[in-house]
Amino acid sequence: MSVKAWLIAWGRLMLIHLFAVLAVWLAMYYPGLDIALAVLYLLMVLLEFAAVWQWGGKWWQSLLLLIVWQLPLLVCVVTFWSGSYSAESILYWAFAQQMWLTPLLPLLAATWPQITIMGSVAVALFTAIFFLSWLLRSRIKAVK
Repeated sequence: MSVKAWLIAWGRLMLIHLFAVLAVWLAMYYPGLDIALAVLYLLMVLLEFAAVWQWGGKWWQSLLLLIVWQLPLLVCVVTFWSGSYSAESILYWAFAQQMWLTPLLPLLAATWPQITIMGSVAVALFTAIFFLSWLLRSRIKAVK
């Protein structure tokens, strides 16, 4: 996978994420629609990672794409778990994490009420998407 293809995949993931932030934010006014859009967002991200595998991307390139794409979330999670924040800045870190997690917030808020756990669960969820895309790739290869 070339650098150009990797940058295109990163750009597409960022666009999907940013438009999902807007869509889920607006859909929160209608009960149930926000959860449906959160599930649709997860499906789109899964299919995007499967496309990266189809383009001939290696596992480490896809993992690097996942890390770079979710770097703001990783910074927030590491800051929360390390305890390296001040009492005044905790609200800013919580807001940044919730803002980045807006596409998943309907799903996460329904099950995990604590913000520190939400970020960790989201990291695990995106890691699961990485492995699911690998399984999807192997299934597509088996069909061909």
